[in-house]
Amino acid sequence: TVYLRDCSHHDGEVSLTGCIGATHKITEGTSYVDPQYATRMNSWLKQGVAILGSYHVLHTGNLDEQLAHWISTLDNLTPGWRRHPHWVNQIDGEKWPTDQVSPATIRMFAVLAKREIPHGWTVTYASRGQYGDGLAGLVTPLWNADYRGAGKGYPGDSWASYGGSAAGWAAYSGQVPTLLQWRDSPYDLNAYRGTLDQLKALIRGDDMLTDLNITHAEGVASRVDALTHLKSQSVMAGKVLDADLPLVDAVISIRDTVKDLATAVADIKADIAALKAQPQPQLSGDITVPVSGSVTAHIG
Repeated sequence: TVYLRDCSHHDGEVSLTGCIGATHKITEGTSYVDPQYATRMNSWLKQGVAILGSYHVLHTGNLDEQLAHWISTLDNLTPGWRRHPHWVNQIDGEKWPTDQVSPATIRMFAVLAKREIPHGWTVTYASRGQYGDGLAGLVTPLWNADYRGAGKGYPGDSWASYGGSAAGWAAYSGQVPTLLQWRDSPYDLNAYRGTLDQLKALIRGDDMLTDLNITHAEGVASRVDALTHLKSQSVMAGKVLDADLPLVDAVISIRDTVKDLATAVADIKADIAALKAQPQPQLSGDITVPVSGSVTAHIG
């Protein structure tokens, strides 16, 4: 089991000691921007922290505008986010005193976010305590919050009941939570039941490109290149020899299919080249980012 921080401007100094990474609040609604996000996140990006991400505090209405605000702020404040190999997009779905964000709003925003955010792994922070089974059908993994065992330390990987009721890692809304925020004082602390490498693989869609995988992908690319060249010659031969038209039609169909596949492989090649050019993030030591600037109280 490994641990992650999630932070906002409400936190003082943020140390990642004992954690493999962190997410940080970046936006809320259609206009708010967390004043500490840029300083902290750019520092962590430069230090090569293994797992990083941002979270958007969701409100009712204007979902397209909220998503656009989130993505544009990411690009403006931390352009390096698109190059981080293990980036988390955390949707913060909560019921606030002034805005009881509905399950339907969360489900819809999750669909938009998963479809439109151009990079990273999207997960929804929405607790069992607030939403129960109301998020059934959610298209992203769930991130639960349950603090009942926090006073005695991490309650354990099998913690699924408390006083006879569901708790911690117990399934809700048709899912077992992937992450669990089990402590909120003196700061939020979250658990993932697995290793750092397993979380990296999950964030990359269970398809982390190791050296072996890169070699395999390059081999596939070479074979597709050869097949593309072969089909071109076959089609030309069919036309020149006035071959049986059904056969030519079949070859042309194969040609078009392989052309689409070749385009996809070209994208894979570009991704491979980009990954090879990147240094692998390493997390070591006590990483602390001091607070700078003014802090304004805000929900989230």
